[in-house]
Formats: sequence, C-alpha cells, structure tokens
Amino acid sequence: MAQLYSKQQLREIFQSPFNQEAWKAILHNLFRAELIRKQAEKFTAEVDNEDGYYLGSLDTSDSYRIGLFYFVIKTGSVAHKKVGLRNLVKQFVNPTWGEFDAAIVVFNDKREWRLSFVCDIKDVKTAPKRYTFVFGEHDNFYRTAIERFLTIQNSEPSFENIRKAFSVDALSDDFFDTYREYYADFVQYITGKRYVKEGNKWVERELGKPNFQYTTTFDCDDKLVRDYVKKMFGRIVFLYFLQRKGWLNGDRQYMHNLFYESTAKDNFLDGVLEPLFFEVLNTDKQYRTADANALPGSENIPYLNGGLFARDEIDELDCVFPENYFQKLFDFLDSYNFTIDENDVDDAEIGIDPEMLGRIFENLLEDNKDKGAFYTPKEIVNYMCRESLIAYLQNGVPERSHELIRNFVENCDASQLNAEQNKYLRKKLQDVKICDPAIGSGAFPMGLVNILSRLYIAMKADTDTSKMKRHIIENNIYGVDIEKGAVDIARLRFWLAMIVEEKEPMPLPNLHFKIMQGNSLLESINGIDLSDLAQTKAKRSLFDSADTERENLKTALSQYYNTSNHADRDRLFNEIINNVRRQIYAKDPNIDQTALDPSANDKFFLWHTWFADVFDKGGFDIVIGNPPYIDSETMTLTIPDERKMYKSIFTTAQGNWDMFIIFIEHGISLTKQDGVFSYIVPNKVIAAKYASSCRNLIKSNNLLVIRDYGSVAVFEAAVYPCVLVLKKQELQTDKIFEHMNTLVEPLQRSIVPGDIFCRDLLWDKYFIKKNELSVILKVSAFSPLAELNVTICGAATVAEAYLIKDVLREKDDDIIEMFKFINTGTIDKYESLWGKKKTQYIKGGYLYPVISKADLDSINSNRTIQAVSSKLIVAGMSYEIEALYDEGGTLAGKSTSIILGDAKLLKYVLALINSKLLNFWLRINYNSLKMSGGYINVGVNELASLPISYNPNYIEQLSELVDLINNNPTSKIIENIDHIVYHLYGLSYDEVLIVDPETPITREDYNNF
Repeated sequence: MAQLYSKQQLREIFQSPFNQEAWKAILHNLFRAELIRKQAEKFTAEVDNEDGYYLGSLDTSDSYRIGLFYFVIKTGSVAHKKVGLRNLVKQFVNPTWGEFDAAIVVFNDKREWRLSFVCDIKDVKTAPKRYTFVFGEHDNFYRTAIERFLTIQNSEPSFENIRKAFSVDALSDDFFDTYREYYADFVQYITGKRYVKEGNKWVERELGKPNFQYTTTFDCDDKLVRDYVKKMFGRIVFLYFLQRKGWLNGDRQYMHNLFYESTAKDNFLDGVLEPLFFEVLNTDKQYRTADANALPGSENIPYLNGGLFARDEIDELDCVFPENYFQKLFDFLDSYNFTIDENDVDDAEIGIDPEMLGRIFENLLEDNKDKGAFYTPKEIVNYMCRESLIAYLQNGVPERSHELIRNFVENCDASQLNAEQNKYLRKKLQDVKICDPAIGSGAFPMGLVNILSRLYIAMKADTDTSKMKRHIIENNIYGVDIEKGAVDIARLRFWLAMIVEEKEPMPLPNLHFKIMQGNSLLESINGIDLSDLAQTKAKRSLFDSADTERENLKTALSQYYNTSNHADRDRLFNEIINNVRRQIYAKDPNIDQTALDPSANDKFFLWHTWFADVFDKGGFDIVIGNPPYIDSETMTLTIPDERKMYKSIFTTAQGNWDMFIIFIEHGISLTKQDGVFSYIVPNKVIAAKYASSCRNLIKSNNLLVIRDYGSVAVFEAAVYPCVLVLKKQELQTDKIFEHMNTLVEPLQRSIVPGDIFCRDLLWDKYFIKKNELSVILKVSAFSPLAELNVTICGAATVAEAYLIKDVLREKDDDIIEMFKFINTGTIDKYESLWGKKKTQYIKGGYLYPVISKADLDSINSNRTIQAVSSKLIVAGMSYEIEALYDEGGTLAGKSTSIILGDAKLLKYVLALINSKLLNFWLRINYNSLKMSGGYINVGVNELASLPISYNPNYIEQLSELVDLINNNPTSKIIENIDHIVYHLYGLSYDEVLIVDPETPITREDYNNF
C-alpha cells in the first residue's frame, strides 16, 4: 500500500540534503512511478562529465511517458550552470533512453538540489522548457512545493496535474492576488476605501471611516496614500530578494526575524524600516549613525546606493500602521521562495522572481489601467526583443548570413561563427543603444539585458557575468516613463539583475540619468522648445554665454556617468540640475525654477539633454516597448488641453486618434536611420480609419514583421494587440508597392505554423490568412455600397438611454401605438424581435428596447425618414451583420444604422449583406474592430465599405426571396440566397469551402447552377 505524506514529512525531505532513497520513495508512492528495482542505471553525461542516473519512468493516466533522472553535479553550483543544464536535458528525449514526452530530473550539487520538470516541445529548435523547485535550505518553508505535491497525492499523477504542479504562472497569480489584498488592507486603513471587483471591473468603495492620518499626514490625497504604501511594499519585497542572496547579515530570514524580535512593532515603519532603508542601506558604513548601527546585523548589511533607498519627499511623511498589518504581510512573504534570478521562457525557477515586481506595478489596477498600462506576457516580450536584436545585427550584413545571425540569437549558439564574425557581432552588441519610451516596470529592456548577457556568454566575451550585466545596464539601456513608481520598479529590477551575479556586495550604479521619469511625448514647456540645452556650436564667440552653459552641462554629465564616489555624484548632480534650470529660466523667466525638477517630472522630458550621447550619433539603434493604450474619449475627459497640444505636434494625430498612434510616430522619430523600431499596439492600427496616416508612416519604412493577436486574450482588457517590427529605412513612394508585395514570405516566421498572414498590396485595410487571400481580393474588387444609389446614416449616437416603458408613455402615448422602436439587441437577420414576449427585449439582458433622449426629442422631425420610409435597419454591435427590411412603422433606436433607398434595391442589398460571404469578408477585413467577447462594431463607415456585386438581373429574384423570409424565415431560403451570392461574386466551389467549410451545397449543385 502506497505511503501517504503529511506536510511536515514533505517539508523535512525538502529541507534536507538530497536523499536518493527518500526521493525514489516519493516517486513510487506519490507519483506511482515504475522504478528500476535494484539499482539506478548509471551513465556519464555529455556535458561537464557529470554523473547521471536513469531511475525509471512514469506512464501517466492521460497517456504521456515521463522519464525519471538524477544528476550529481561534480563541480560548481547548479544555480550558475543554466546553459550546461540546457544541453544536459536534450538527451532526455534521445532515443537511447526512449521517447519521452517529458522528464522529472534532480540536479544535486551537495549544497542544494533542484527538481526540474522538463517538457519537450516537438519541432522547436530551442531546448526543452525547464521548470524547477530549489530544495535543501533548512530555513525555507517550501509552501508551494508542498501544496502542489499534496494535490497530486490526492488526485492522480496525470500529465496535466504534474504540469500544473510545476507551473510558474499559477504561483505568480496566487502571489499577486494575495499581495494585492494586503496592499489594499494598508490603503484602506488610512483612507477607509478599497477597490473591489464587481463583475469584470474594479470599483472603489468606502468600507469604513478614514484614519486621522488621512487628513493630518496625507491631506486627504488618495493617490499619495497609494504611492506611499506601494513604495514601502516595493522596498520590503526588494529586501526579500536581497536576503535570498544572503546579504542581510547572512540571514535568509532576516526580515522575519527583524519584525518578530523587534521591540518597536507598534511603530515598525518609522522606528525600524526607515532607519534600515535610509541610514543603513543608503549610507556608507563609515557614515552610519549609532542608531543605524544598533539595528540587528547592520555591520553585515551592504551600502547599496543607487537611489532605491534614498529619502524622497514622500518619505518625509510620518505614518503608523498597526502591528498586525506588518505581521500578516511578513508571514505571507515568508511562505514564498524568492529567486533572485529573472526567469526566462525556457528555464524558470518556481518562486517569486524579480519580474513579479513588474506585474505588481502594472496590475495594481486602480492607478494604471486608466493610464493604459498593461503587463505584457513574457513570451511576447521575449519574441519582440529577439526579433529586434536579429534585425539590428543583420543590418549591413550580406543577406546570405542573415540565417546565421538568426540562429545565433535564437539559440544563443556562437559555435558557427568564425573569429571575425564573432568580433564584429560582439562590437555591435557592446555599442547598441536601446530605449523604451514608456518603460513601465522595465519588461522590454530587462528582456534585452537577459538576451544580451546570454549572447555574451555564448561568445565567451567574459567569464564575469556580473561585469557583463553591469556594462549592458550602464551603457546599452535607456528608458522613460511618466509614472515615478514605474521608474522606481524598473531601476529595482536592473539592480537585482546585477546582484544575482555578484559574489560580494557592491554599490549599485546610479541609474538616475538612464532610467528616468518624464512625459516622453513632450520636449517643451509652455510651447517653448527645450531640445537644445546640450547642443554646442562647432565655433562660438568669447561672449556666447549660452554655449558656455551647454558645454559645462555636457562636461558635468560625462563626469557624473564616470564617477562612483558618492559625494562627487551628489555635487555633480546638483550642478547639472541647476545648469538646466538656469537655461530653462533664460528661455521663460515665468517658470518657477525651485518647483521644477527637470530630471524627474510628468510635464516634459529632455531627450537631447539627458541622452545627448545617443542623439549625437543620430538616435537609438532599437526603440521597443508597449505604449499606453489610452483612447480618445479618455483623453478628452482627462487631459483635453494636453490632447490639443499633442495634435499640434504630431502629424498622425488625425480624426478620433488614440494615444498609441502618436507614440508610434514619436518612437520612429527617436530611432536612428537604419535602426529598429518594435512596438506592441492595439491592432486597430491595421484597419481603423483614424490610423490611416500612421499606416502611411509605417509602410513608408522597411516593415519587417506584423504579428496579430486579434483572437488571443493577451491583456486583461478588451484590447486586441499586434506586434510591429520595422527598420527605419524610408522607401520611395514608387517602391512601397513593390516592398509590400514581397513582404509575404518573411512574415511566415512571425507567427505560429499554419497561420500565415499576408495582406492586400495596399495593406491599409487588412492582412489575412494566406489560403483566404484569393477570396478576399475577389470580393474586394467590387464597388463599395457607398457608390450604390442608397443613403447610409446613423440612427442614434448619444449615450443616455431610457427604458421605453417608462419614458415614451409619459412623453406621447400615441407614438407607442403608431410605431415600434428597435435597437441593436432587438434585430436578427431578416426579422425584428419587437412584439415578441409582450414587447420585452429578449436579447442581451434588457427587458425593453431602449431609445436615447435625443432620439426621443427628435421623433417628430425624423418621423418621415425613420418611421414612414422603406429602409434597412442594421445592428451596430454583433458577431456578424444582422439587418432587416422595414417598409415603415419602425423607429430605429440606439446603436443602429439605417440604409434608405428603393424598396427592391434595398432587399437586394439586404440579401448580400446578411450573406455568409460578406460576413466572412467583414470579419477578416475588420478583425481589429472586435470588442470584448468577439463582437464587431458595425457602423456607417463599415457598411459603406462593403463590396456590392450589383447585377440588375437578380434584383427581382433576391427581392422575392427576402419577402419569403419575412413571411416565414427558413434555413432553406437562406441557403438559396447564399448560393446565389457566391455566384454573383464569381467564387469557385473550392473558394466557397474556404468561406463555409460546412456548406450544405454540393459541388454538383453548385457547378450546375
């Protein structure tokens, strides 16, 4: 009978050095594995001559085969041998040992042992993905591993259950959800308010009375409270990573012990945490006060500098939280494993890695969603970073070597490079200048730091990984964000990236003039240009004082970057800030210099000053990121004057434009000639009318990749994104057509196999799957509905809606008797739902049709047009076009469109627009107009663009069929209409099968039509 394990038994095994017999017992009892009975089969690994053992296999209940292995790592630490272990795991799927779908592997270096689940991904050139628990630390609780293993014990070891047990995403979600609750507890304690989820939205509710500090300390400023708590939480979490490194007095439970052994729990923030932050971590040991030295183990806590623990203005606030709030927070954090290394998509340690800081920042919904900030999944970040680097390295290289470079970047494999190629690529990587103009928590630059460091290792550029990462972060990475909290988190992640490789604590580099706060869209104040503060003339007169200021500024900036002395940095920083203030004041004496920090504000950003070294060479080699998704309506409500200012600056700000449009224009302007630009933006850029000018800008450059996520839930919002990658190489007008025509094949590598995208040669409207292209182009060849003798207009365009039963009877009873009111939810193909179920609104959750007040007030003036005239009424929001014919007597309400014209012509048009063919065309052509839930917003513009095959010989026939449907709608009549429509557009039967693979029409019937 299999042994059942308790939490304590598993904890004791995980906390102890690796014991092969204990592990084999778990495999047998908990995983129900078939083991080699007498002795594990030994073999020698191909990498580093490690000893390997084959323990047996596991055939899961859902028919997967998993190999079981154990490796003794003879030299070095497992933690620093990721590349070697990737090579080790390749043999797990080698036919020598049998064809395994996955493997469960122990790597033991006698200090700690790592349990990895290796999942083989067939037909992918990169190494299998590896997910790892780290065991062997006596002071670790191992909460996650214990919970996951007990779940398997209580269910069954299916492949899916094992995969979930090693899931990093599930851990991240669990951690973040609880973290957010504790964060909300602290905020609610001060404000009495809390964001709670109601349906799919987060809304703020008053759940109690505010604390007196809400008024006395925070002046009733809710955002100030949230910023204060976020900063405190961020610093605490950073210290949990730091103690994992052993740098807090060598105690991996330092924060736990600091709280539980403290005599100042009732004032823990001001009495203990802030002295630790400011007087220990931010102060060199020789300058620490007696109070700082009194903190436990302070003599063994390093001075980190870098700005994370510098006292800000917000830190001057005094605030006291209850003891039990901190106790709950520390107990929660204690229960997780914090891994100092950022996980990558192929090799992840199951713990809280520094990327979680980014998720925390970008997912605290109340502050960021309104600003359009969304967390970008790591797989997409990795893809964009990789494609951008490949394009950058391929630039200037003969095309015959492009595949060599792609293989080098995708697989971090330099073995195929000769010495000259190695030297050339290393120099390009050392010199690359990368910027994210909306850096958020630093996901994209951090992704590039990780890829660059792996490439350096592959090229054997240096054996000191910490030195390489420090070079990358100090010399290659730049970033800007309007949110100070984002900048704090981004800097924090870069510091952690360096710390993971450091063997001894070292002062952190100051990233103040590398990762900066500012409004990246503006380099002006009050309309005055500020882009020339660091520009000096080649020749100047003795009395050109402005140039003296500029030369002094450039000298001070250069010295600042090259000094590590704390006092010298502070002196130079003040010189730089005061110099810039004087220059701005000289341009506009009305500006209050003392109230303005030109290096950190949300009004403007001095691109050509702070990043003068980049713009002296023409701009950035790579501009990458995820710009804010703020729509025109939100801007109009929240920043109307700012929106007007942007419109005067950016040429692509046309029509009802969204924020990402001008971020594209600005990002391309920051990119040097032949540089690479890569953004993930709403896929409305493909089809929306307001994006046409932006599309013209994009296609006038060398577009390399479009990757559409129109059917994938990438973000926790109703936003369907796409990825753009281009080289800034302006194409002549007569070459654009030729370039777009040749771009189909390169796009094949940018998406999943079998889902090949291309587009019509103009690209303005759409891109589609390759096997659908002939149908779409054939249909698109016909003239649009707007050119037919009909009138297309909107029926209702105001937001405020009224229930018909409450308002109309009060307004005018005779209208109720004379007319019917319908809107989007009361329209099906060919029929109205009016009058069914006693006039109840039986679709969409409403009880009655709704009509806007503006419609109601204009009924008398519109009665002739709307109610008396023959017309088509088209639903405005649906999965597909839903339209009906009305010969008079119906008023069209909220969110519908109307088509007016001759009765028989209207019925002909109705048959076409309700057909499967034109709905197929619409779904593809306007894929980027999809809303949450897959609905398409069909309005006047979309209807006007529908291609109409006008054949007078069929008007009578289709008109009669529509009348038959109106009297008695049947699927047979609708099939007949579809049959006719396919022929009207000249489709072959094989093309019909592309539109409708399940069509009831036989090939014989179709060809005999």
